[in-house]
Amino acid sequence: MAKKGYIVKSHFSSGRIPSPKGFRLYINKIMKQKDMSTADEVAYKNSVWDERGEMHKLLTQATRVLAHRTGLVSIATTNTGDIYFAGLANLLDIQEFINREMERQVFQRLEQMEYWERLLSKFGATEDHDIYFILGDEGYSDPIYDSCASIFGEFESNSIKGMIGVVGPKRMHYDLVAPQIKYFSTLLEEMMREQKLGVSV
Repeated sequence: MAKKGYIVKSHFSSGRIPSPKGFRLYINKIMKQKDMSTADEVAYKNSVWDERGEMHKLLTQATRVLAHRTGLVSIATTNTGDIYFAGLANLLDIQEFINREMERQVFQRLEQMEYWERLLSKFGATEDHDIYFILGDEGYSDPIYDSCASIFGEFESNSIKGMIGVVGPKRMHYDLVAPQIKYFSTLLEEMMREQKLGVSV
């Protein structure tokens, strides 16, 4: 596995850990996503139902809910230049973010809409999962993806296109988090279309 680049030793005192290539192999070939329970799906829907009539309120609440339920930092972006994020307090419980320099870089990135537009434009949804897994192995360099990863799902309603997802440690439970993002992004799209959000007047 090491010779093929699937595991690496990050420093002399550590054991071997999966490389981005190793995580990619796991996600694409090995991982079985765990189905969300009906109760969890209902809870997600109820948590944003009252905000469905206004885009800003809906996405603000959606990022809060996603951060709470995953324990990660959540982000939503739209093609109108809006960016929403929540769960910054969760950084305190994630070992990878204890480093102050890493915290600073993440905080900076969260407020840079151009960064997310550029980053997300590089990727296509995976055939099997319909969501984006960003692991730092895609031919670009960014320090936060040395130890972190992101999962995003797309939504679209009329003239509005966007993404919602999370930033967390590479060791996150992809099989648990990915189904939540897939369901939530689909739910948001359905709500937006039902409410005709994004329709030009």
